[in-house]
Amino acid sequence: MLSGDDDALRGIRFEDGDELAAQAVFVAPRTVANDEVLVGLGARSMRQGGARRVLIDEEGRTSVRGVYAAGNVTGPRSSVPWTMATGSIAGTSINADLVDEDVTLAVSRRRR
Repeated sequence: MLSGDDDALRGIRFEDGDELAAQAVFVAPRTVANDEVLVGLGARSMRQGGARRVLIDEEGRTSVRGVYAAGNVTGPRSSVPWTMATGSIAGTSINADLVDEDVTLAVSRRRR
């Protein structure tokens, strides 16, 4: 990037030394999913568009019991609202599973 004395963008300098005048530059971010822990635990995944994605059900559950996933490790979308929504869904599912487990344990104790 080239800038003037006022630190305003003037242009772009390429590796070969060529310059192109510009007042603005837009770049697409490259998102990289941090899924090593999930895959290391044995969560099933697949390649999608060159990236690995952890497979989940509609509630955010992975193939590993008790392990949930949300956000860009589960699909190519990476917007903040979408990631928040998948996190909320997974959180709701975790809570429901914990309540179900508590009820099952309470019923089991009561029957003894």
